[in-house]
Amino acid sequence: MTINLGQFGGVYWHDENGNEQEVVNKNNTKPIQGMLFHPLTGTGVPGDPMQTTIGRERDVRDAFGFSFPDVEKSGIPRELLGTQATNPKLATINRRGNNGGSYNPDTHTINLRPEGHIMRTAETAIHELGHSRDRDRVMNLHSKTGYVPEAEGTADAFEDRFSSENIMRPSGDFDPTTNPDRVSEIMKEPIEKIGDTWGVRGYGGNAYVWRDKVEQGSYAIARMMGAMRPSGLPARRTQPIYGGMGSAYHLSGVQLTKAQAKQHDLAKPVGNGYVRWNDRADTTAARTIHIGRLYKFNPQVKQLLDGAGLQDLGEFASEVHTAYKSDKARYKKERIVKAIQDGKTYDEDPESVRARAAVESYERPSLDKDQVKAFRQPSLFGPEWETEEANKSAEAVVPRISTSESAKEHLKKVKVKKPKKREISEWDKLKEAHKNGLL
Repeated sequence: MTINLGQFGGVYWHDENGNEQEVVNKNNTKPIQGMLFHPLTGTGVPGDPMQTTIGRERDVRDAFGFSFPDVEKSGIPRELLGTQATNPKLATINRRGNNGGSYNPDTHTINLRPEGHIMRTAETAIHELGHSRDRDRVMNLHSKTGYVPEAEGTADAFEDRFSSENIMRPSGDFDPTTNPDRVSEIMKEPIEKIGDTWGVRGYGGNAYVWRDKVEQGSYAIARMMGAMRPSGLPARRTQPIYGGMGSAYHLSGVQLTKAQAKQHDLAKPVGNGYVRWNDRADTTAARTIHIGRLYKFNPQVKQLLDGAGLQDLGEFASEVHTAYKSDKARYKKERIVKAIQDGKTYDEDPESVRARAAVESYERPSLDKDQVKAFRQPSLFGPEWETEEANKSAEAVVPRISTSESAKEHLKKVKVKKPKKREISEWDKLKEAHKNGLL
């Protein structure tokens, strides 16, 4: 326990079992450690030797405008509690159902079961608070399946980081390159037996709700990367709406059947009460490109996917990302070549209607600076500069792919296989066993 003895208040050491022992009595020869050495000092979370239970309650009440015991018990530090202007409201769920909580981004409200309800846990509240901190992304985002892996992974990362059970957990434990058990923590489907009934409480990378390996990987990456940061949120929160129509789109598309590719998946409002639904092919391409970039350049992501049995997804996604970068290089070169040609048109007759229109078009702020430079500079530096500028863009290492057939041919050529189907979830196995009378 932490002691309070005058100038030595809060001085203690830990024995081999992790218990705190006082050091001020004359029989103790252990080195002195004080409050400054406590990892929670100044954070305001439970266990901070400078904080009291009443002080924590006051901090949370000041931040939310009401008593929120679940947050008081959590590991959210004082500096991340937020303000009444930014924090969500709290409401009670009284209807029947098997969910412990939910978050409504439109009303910015967290809905929880009443205190003492079998589905109410402190971790549920922190998960929903994680959703509220991700409001900009989930606001007005519609899902045909009801699940968005990036959003659920982010909320679970927030829960991982600030769960009351993890207050004293070292940050390195959330990194799969330093903690071999982290992969299984993220991927495990949280199945529990409540009374005589089995139920799923939450998600996990192997959750039955993820339709394919791309959704599994998207959830797992968001959860891993969020939990590793002090804020509990990933530094980059992608919006998997649109994956383009280039080579990467067609390569990614080999993961889906024709029927799956056309399924409506995610949507955003377009005004007047209407939404624009994106096909599953779009969202799958966007996710695959993102996974490929991280798999190639982020060692934690590679460790995560390889350890989770998603190596085939990582290798495939890497090729899709390479195709994406190749298309960008190709398009950039084409735009620069056109800009140089427009510059020549201007040089021929600066006062012509075409020349004036070209000048106006290259004054738009949305244009790439290389395009603008290519339009303006040839008249100053001549044809040698034009040739050099046109060839300056990175070479496209993947040929243009415009059909599913050419996508399959390319994959065969580079010896990259599309990911296998995801393995059946533990929950689906449990349901099958129950159906067959084995439980």
